[in-house]
Amino acid sequence: MRHILGSTLAFAALLAPEAARPQHGDSEAKLAAWLAGACSLDVVFRQGFESGPPPPSGPCNDCLDNDTDGFVDAADPGCESPEDASELGAGRCDDGVDNDFDGTVDARDPGCSGPTDPSERGTIACDDSYDNDLDGFFDQADPGCAGPADPSEQGALICDDGVDNEGDGLADRADPGCTSPTDPSEIGTKQCDDGTDNDGDSFVDFRLEPVGDPGCESPSDDDEQG
Repeated sequence: MRHILGSTLAFAALLAPEAARPQHGDSEAKLAAWLAGACSLDVVFRQGFESGPPPPSGPCNDCLDNDTDGFVDAADPGCESPEDASELGAGRCDDGVDNDFDGTVDARDPGCSGPTDPSERGTIACDDSYDNDLDGFFDQADPGCAGPADPSEQGALICDDGVDNEGDGLADRADPGCTSPTDPSEIGTKQCDDGTDNDGDSFVDFRLEPVGDPGCESPSDDDEQG
């Protein structure tokens, strides 16, 4: 133990934040050993971190990753001392809260690169707070997102797949036949967008491919006779 402490004190002193340095007679060596983050050194403060009775075993001195963020005890940024009652911290990626409402928390959130990451938002399309497919919804509110790790906000539904399914030159939210991303058809109610030959000339609606009704100027046109 003495050999381990001696080899880590200098390095630990550099790691120790100013606020966490020993005060009021705390043992410099014992505090530095804890800040070094080696779980094998937990015996140091179990034997007495300060003068008086040793601190009880708790989340920040039990050699366990209690908040499942990949860090233990002194190495966990949520632990300020061995007596800290929780490994959770104040940061968005270490507070145990689903801050971006995507159903995942802290280390489980793909937007968190680590417990010191200041935001649970990420760079993936379904976790970046942007309406990437311009359908009026973003991230978990977008029906095209299966989860925060989904790389695309576009889904399998006709009005959310990024495809001009009826050949009128418009797709999804831009198509007047789509009332929402969950609409199962790009066909609308206007005569030039309803999938019907309303004027009996054997041509239907406004189409770029195949040939549409020459009386239709756009999908929003409500008269196929021109």
